[in-house]
Amino acid sequence: MPYHHFKIPCDEGAAAEAELNRFLAGKAVLAVDRHFVTDVRGAFWAYCVQVAPPGGGAAAVPGSAGKGVDYRDILEPEEFARYAKLREWRKERAHRDGCPPFAILSNEQLAEICRRPVVTLEELGQIAGIGKGRLERYGAAILDAVKTMNEPAK
Repeated sequence: MPYHHFKIPCDEGAAAEAELNRFLAGKAVLAVDRHFVTDVRGAFWAYCVQVAPPGGGAAAVPGSAGKGVDYRDILEPEEFARYAKLREWRKERAHRDGCPPFAILSNEQLAEICRRPVVTLEELGQIAGIGKGRLERYGAAILDAVKTMNEPAK
């Protein structure tokens, strides 16, 4: 899967942000790793973005070239219900952390969490694109969200 790297300076970063957003438009993003870096030249965010290759890849659905994936079409109804809840959790967490939702989990990663039982950090780390950094930063919160969404309604 192709990887692309971006550097967003903390000061005067509007042009770099616009470049990243233009790149992301219409792409099937599989994973994003983000790191805050400081050195003698200043501070910046470093992004490594993994995208599906044009016309295919892990996030592609037959007949969906150029369109976003509609997970209602590829997940079972109960999986999609969990996906919708987890997506809402991701949106709220991203808002709280001041980052885009895909920086926490991609849609494909959300779907994969809903397809299979994920109850441990080790199981969560087996999902493509969820590495040590994401596990350390979000792993426990993701597992709490999964546990909550799997509990029967009261």
